[in-house]
Amino acid sequence: MCLLVLGVLDLIPKETNKWYVVIKVEREIVKKIEISSRTQETYKFNFSNNVVEVEVKDGAVRMKEMNKIICPDSICSEAGWIKEYYEADVCMPNKIIVSFERIS
Repeated sequence: MCLLVLGVLDLIPKETNKWYVVIKVEREIVKKIEISSRTQETYKFNFSNNVVEVEVKDGAVRMKEMNKIICPDSICSEAGWIKEYYEADVCMPNKIIVSFERIS
């Protein structure tokens, strides 16, 4: 009986797709972060002698405020948290894109 149940469980499709936060600078991927509701971390990365912080928490992501010299309008940080696959946070002056990507 147990072997039969185990055999049936193997027929149930398994979710193999994973969601990632993808950070791109000038169209180049600088970081991919597997995301889940338990992922909570702040990632720092360098670009053009500057530093950007991207915070991941509770399945959402945001760009933290940058120095006004490199991002004078701060639109990207004021956008707040994104959490849907169709959302993206873009810093136009610095060519930074933070978005979600599903990888199977």
